[in-house]
Amino acid sequence: MSGLTDCLKTASVVLADGGIETRLIYEFHRPLPDFASFLAPFDAEGRAALSPIYCLPDDTPLGDMVARIEAGATPGPLHFLIGCVHPTRFSAAMAAPAWPMSDRVVGLKANASTLPPEVLDKLDHLEEGKPEVFAALMAGLHADGQKVLGGCCGTSDTHIRALARRLTTR
Repeated sequence: MSGLTDCLKTASVVLADGGIETRLIYEFHRPLPDFASFLAPFDAEGRAALSPIYCLPDDTPLGDMVARIEAGATPGPLHFLIGCVHPTRFSAAMAAPAWPMSDRVVGLKANASTLPPEVLDKLDHLEEGKPEVFAALMAGLHADGQKVLGGCCGTSDTHIRALARRLTTR
């Protein structure tokens, strides 16, 4: 077993023993060649939540990757939580034909900046965006059916507090 797999298996067991039913197993930045073999050692019950980043470095379309994972693992992941993209880019992607045709895509860990990930990666500073704008956009995604919302690059407790205020005052 690889070091990553050992680490994730240990974390999964600890969380399960603590009564946590869903585990965010892996935020991956590339497609996994053999997803079933990777997932099996630590998630035989299908309680994994996978978090692929939106913009994969090898240009694999997100829809293709999700379909490949769902076809290759039994049980498949409980759900997918997309990461590392601004809410406006996520909304645009949801409307595109290449969007995963899966009801397991349930949310977003969003970047604070509107800049694409390939630009953000090259910056020498953190792009934080405006927390209230972030909150409004994320609340819109929640209204459209996304149920798991969080922050990624450039977000802080200020962004999450703004989102919490927005969702609790509805």
